[in-house]
Amino acid sequence: MKLFFSILFLFIFTLCNSQIDSVIVKYSVVIGNDELMSKDKITNAVLERAIEGSKYLEFNLLINKTESSFSLSEILDNSNNSLNYARIHCGYTSEMYSNMKSGYEYQSYNDVLGVYVVKKEIKKYDWILTNETKSIDGFLCYKATTDDVIINPAGKFSFPITAWFTPKIPISSGPLNIGGLPGLILELSKRNITFGIKSIQINPKDNFSIKKPKFDKVKSIEEVNKMKEEFLNNKD
Repeated sequence: MKLFFSILFLFIFTLCNSQIDSVIVKYSVVIGNDELMSKDKITNAVLERAIEGSKYLEFNLLINKTESSFSLSEILDNSNNSLNYARIHCGYTSEMYSNMKSGYEYQSYNDVLGVYVVKKEIKKYDWILTNETKSIDGFLCYKATTDDVIINPAGKFSFPITAWFTPKIPISSGPLNIGGLPGLILELSKRNITFGIKSIQINPKDNFSIKKPKFDKVKSIEEVNKMKEEFLNNKD
């Protein structure tokens, strides 16, 4: 509890004395070995391609005090098509936009169902703050942990998440638009995937424009599931 109030005080103090209005962060991603996937020949082959493809991945996070966007950068080279394996494995499917003021996030898609945008509430995490610290790119960062609980037709799954955040940049966001901490996440690990900062621009003067989704194409998750069902039925 003492740690929580210490970090909260630092966050409020920094916020009151900071003129950080916007940030651009570039993240790289590293995919490591997975013991469970390695046991099966097919899943191990998929994992190996994802590990190879992760070398080509770079993500952009653009943030201001109320909005953020997370997207994949242009890829320099990917001759063996391992990029898609890496992208999907690390949890990125499409461009993401969040509006912290409204409490909603949006993902834009352009696939067999057409052009549409999925709207849902920003996911909240029960973070546990620790007194462990380390320096990342010159910023003092605190360690926080939580579990990402996912429920789907296959069952209920829980994956541990470790985040390193800095109250020196008092904007609550991070890779995959994961936030809820008193500062920017500079490093994030989930299962065998680690996002790490490559570069950061504070209050950039040029090339700062948070891309908004096509709000006229917004669908709920229920509507998208119905679209998928209709598509499969028509295909038969």
